[in-house]
Amino acid sequence: MIQAAPEIVKGINLGDEKSFKRLYDMYWSYLCSLATVYVPNPQIVEEIVNDVFMNIWAHRGHYNYPIHGYLVNSVKNACVTRLRSETLKTRLKEGYEKDLLVFAQQRCLADDCPLELLSAKETEARIHAIADSLPQRCRQVFEKYFYYGESTDAIAEEMGISQSTVRVHIKTALDRMKSELGMAVLFAYIFGGFIS
Repeated sequence: MIQAAPEIVKGINLGDEKSFKRLYDMYWSYLCSLATVYVPNPQIVEEIVNDVFMNIWAHRGHYNYPIHGYLVNSVKNACVTRLRSETLKTRLKEGYEKDLLVFAQQRCLADDCPLELLSAKETEARIHAIADSLPQRCRQVFEKYFYYGESTDAIAEEMGISQSTVRVHIKTALDRMKSELGMAVLFAYIFGGFIS
């Protein structure tokens, strides 16, 4: 098992770039291999691992030896977050595919500047806020369906409700998002058209 020496962790905490580079070189391939188990896309894997290292450097001064477990857990958590985000986008596409296609067509034919967009993080935060404001049952269905990718029949069985009730909760959540975010922002979020 790879294990960074105590002096590397101490150096990072003190802001030593050489220590950080040693950690990066030591763990880069290992963490990419680990992330590939969860996210089978090399480009996304590299983004995830780079983000983890950037976060480590940004929050230097707070790490304990050994750091191996922290690195592994950080990559696993980042993979889960990415997968949930992709699941949410897929579910939103499925739920509003027809509306989104009509909206896209209208935007293509319009002459005006189409969107005043929020950043991806702001929209993600608003989606979570909207989810939190839903009635408890509706929120539970929303989270299971959009974040965890569970099917309507699995949710119905797990929660002891009918599939039609699950679909009503899903539609309620989507309608609330459409109402509060607007179709333009929802469309941009789903298809990754954010201005960063």
